[in-house]
Amino acid sequence: MNTLVSVPFARSPQDPRHRETDGMPRQTRWGRGVAALAILVCLVVVSTLAATLAHQLWLRVRDAQQERLLIQADWLVASAIDRALYRMRENADYQGEVWEIPENDLPGGLRGVVRTAVEQDGGKSRSLVLEVKLVLNEKIVVSETRHLTLP
Repeated sequence: MNTLVSVPFARSPQDPRHRETDGMPRQTRWGRGVAALAILVCLVVVSTLAATLAHQLWLRVRDAQQERLLIQADWLVASAIDRALYRMRENADYQGEVWEIPENDLPGGLRGVVRTAVEQDGGKSRSLVLEVKLVLNEKIVVSETRHLTLP
């Protein structure tokens, strides 16, 4: 009796179901796929690190600019105190003033507005109220107020 036994046969390279391409063994193709995947993962990691470093740099620059503005405001407060005390010594009736600093006098296109006011606290004591605003493009970027009690 003859029984047919099915034996798998090797596919010829011309068969469209043939798994090898261009005569390249399967292991080489698999190795190329792994290499491509590794390169993509490395690119994602490097891109993420670069974006993180750029963001950190941007934050540090912004903080340095804000610190510079605060220092500028402190200088204006110190100048306003000196100016108000000088004016009070020269004129006993000095009640305060508004002092505007044009854009040309401050760095970075800033414009400054300093308001000083002398307030009576009842008896003989007086207080000096100073308000400093730094303005850039018609937007207040720093606003600082100080109250000083005068003898």
